[in-house]
Amino acid sequence: MAALALGASAAWARSPHFQNLSAFCADADTLACSGKDVGLGLPDNTEVTVVVTADAQCINPGDNSPNANNKNDTPDKTAVEGQGIYFVSSGNLQFSVDVDAILTPSCSPPMTIDFTNVEVCAYTGDPGTSVLLNCSTNFDSLFSCP
Repeated sequence: MAALALGASAAWARSPHFQNLSAFCADADTLACSGKDVGLGLPDNTEVTVVVTADAQCINPGDNSPNANNKNDTPDKTAVEGQGIYFVSSGNLQFSVDVDAILTPSCSPPMTIDFTNVEVCAYTGDPGTSVLLNCSTNFDSLFSCP
């Protein structure tokens, strides 16, 4: 009976979700994302990879994506990604991941980089056999980095 009760409580403890998700412009071309992943139900020191993805786009002062001939080789939006490896402690982990947008041609002032469709996901396991723990898109729709 005791083993059955322990098994049930371990299953109950596994309810992964993010808390305190935040994102801000760390500089002109970097979006910093941080938060806490709780309810993982994993043993301490389990390795978890946190991946943050977003779309990045250069925007001119008229709130448009530049369309000059020299910029036509660059897609309107560029998918960007940042990731980090973190370790579980008491079923939780805290993370901070930077996403750098390196656009070609460069996006120099007075233009800004807009980050949209920001998503954070946590995975555990070896590359190629990783297991998705959870994902979230609970961010503002737009981060405009000067």
